[in-house]
Amino acid sequence: MKQIPLQLPEINPLFDDYLYRFDQVSEFYPQDWRNLSPEGLIAHTAFHKPLNRTELSRVVEAQNRAWGAAAPALENARSLARENTFAVVTGQQAGIFTGPLYTPYKILTTIATAHRLNHTHPDFRFVPVFWLEVEDNDFREINHIHYLSQDYQLQRLELSETPGEAFKPIYLRQIPPGILQWREQLRQDLPLSEFKEQVLALFFEAYRAGTSFSDAFAQLLCQLFSEAGLVVVNPADRALKALALPIFQKILQEQKTLHQALSEQNARIIEKGYQPQIHLPEGHTMLFWLDDDRRRVRIDRSPEGKFLLRYTGEHRPFPGQDPLRAVEKEPWRMIPGVAVRPLLQDSLLPTRVYVAGPTETAYFAQLAALYRVLNMSMPLILPRHRLTLVEPAIQKIVHKHHLDYADIFLRSKDLLDWFVQSREHAGTFQRVEQIRQDALSILQHLEPLVQETDLTLLKPYQKTMQSIQRSLNQLTGKLTRALQTKHQIEIAQLSRVQMALFPGQKPQERVLNLIYFAVKHGPGFTGQLLKHLPEDIQPHWVVELP
Repeated sequence: MKQIPLQLPEINPLFDDYLYRFDQVSEFYPQDWRNLSPEGLIAHTAFHKPLNRTELSRVVEAQNRAWGAAAPALENARSLARENTFAVVTGQQAGIFTGPLYTPYKILTTIATAHRLNHTHPDFRFVPVFWLEVEDNDFREINHIHYLSQDYQLQRLELSETPGEAFKPIYLRQIPPGILQWREQLRQDLPLSEFKEQVLALFFEAYRAGTSFSDAFAQLLCQLFSEAGLVVVNPADRALKALALPIFQKILQEQKTLHQALSEQNARIIEKGYQPQIHLPEGHTMLFWLDDDRRRVRIDRSPEGKFLLRYTGEHRPFPGQDPLRAVEKEPWRMIPGVAVRPLLQDSLLPTRVYVAGPTETAYFAQLAALYRVLNMSMPLILPRHRLTLVEPAIQKIVHKHHLDYADIFLRSKDLLDWFVQSREHAGTFQRVEQIRQDALSILQHLEPLVQETDLTLLKPYQKTMQSIQRSLNQLTGKLTRALQTKHQIEIAQLSRVQMALFPGQKPQERVLNLIYFAVKHGPGFTGQLLKHLPEDIQPHWVVELP
């Protein structure tokens, strides 16, 4: 695999500064992510200990054993009971077949980081952990996959949501029979390969009708990554919820302080010129409750200090009025919101590093304030790898036309127009542009004369200028389309490049599913990516596949 680094502008300004100008955002984070030394990690979080290592280890090992995890993962789960073991953690919503590619990339970064720390500091053990985010109820985030057909057309498969499940957390939902139709559709759409049937069997063995979404996701992760030591954790497990009782109680007790701290942190972030990612409504406790109908319901706090359940269009009294007593009796009903999910995670696990995507990295700048209120250490936030995979057929087109990957990425939305205008017929468009500039220059000499002669003619003059500009722009567009028609073969090839690297005009890693590449390259594809994963996580890496 050939790896080509690109430094591209990031959409989120805070994340861009985090990557390239950390001193600009250092006040919002505990450590510089570029100084990933075990000594610093351990010293910084020395006073933070998980709530119950022994029980945590027992529950997590049982979970992974049930999902069919390999021996390295089970040994890592057992090691969580030991004081010298620490966790390198990531997490994501449980998208079907692991969801978009950025989820496997987070996992690969997590595994590689743990392996590197184990190598550099053998007195300690660093365990890669994936935290299943299955307690929200946004089914639209996880119910589909995207892939490319044999003729490079973007395809989507989607499961429907029944009305009765609309408010259920994902971990309480089962895979519907509609998943059975996917197998034949993928068999038809995906290219011929010696690995196709083996990969389809692997993915659909995990995703069987009637299996819970959380178990299916975890089982597939274990099949793909547990040989590399990845430990998967389902936080909805009732035994883990019982362990988390103290953190839930603290969050309820410190409502005013938490809101004030977050508000002040947001103000500092805005003052620095960034936009906060998390905005909490007044009275939002950052927690949810699983009601008797198995619905995920937001817990609010009234100005008078009463706790209420927020249903559509109304508030209802909290059962028994006192959530502190309720959570003590039934901690499994408590569900963390996005702002406090990391706090729950790091109260249970001996987390030292969290591998985050761009948006997550930005909102941890806000969450640092919540960690301080609860007297917890925020882990080092390590950006995940950002990759774009390029298959041999696409590489051939790129090299044939002497294209540069940086140009392709910067021109992702108008690649075809740019290619025609700047590469194939630059002279034609340069002449059009020169004529346009000459015409505008001549007309601009008229403006002083118009102003001296009759100011009422100024508006018609401006309209004439705009009309000429519009006409020349339209002519340029027609020339581009005519040349595209004239060079259909080249345009068809570049369209494949555009679709492969930016399907749906979005980054590949945010759209395509792992199964598309696994069918072509085999069930060991993630292992090959891990083996060739660059150590440097700062660039966006273009990976040319063999």
